[in-house]
Amino acid sequence: MKAAPPPPSKTKPAPELAASTPSGMSYAVDLGSFLDRNNADRLAASIPKNYQTTVMQAEVHGKLFYRVRTIVPTQTDATALAAKLAREQKLAPRITPIQKP
Repeated sequence: MKAAPPPPSKTKPAPELAASTPSGMSYAVDLGSFLDRNNADRLAASIPKNYQTTVMQAEVHGKLFYRVRTIVPTQTDATALAAKLAREQKLAPRITPIQKP
């Protein structure tokens, strides 16, 4: 005699996360923010060239900051890159969705 099959699960499967990015969106992976441009330039120079980092200016509460960032097309790419650079470069990257120009 066969055992009865288990009762159906009452939990619903987790919804799948969208792998695509809404049209017109990309993601910035911010690697560091500095008041001194020289510090931003040093960090940018220490990141492997294939990540195409840039140093941009941002005014926050009346102070000028220099942010080191790289832009990627999807949130999945941003998350993977942030994790890799956190592990390899000992950074604490921050991901920000941005509107493409």
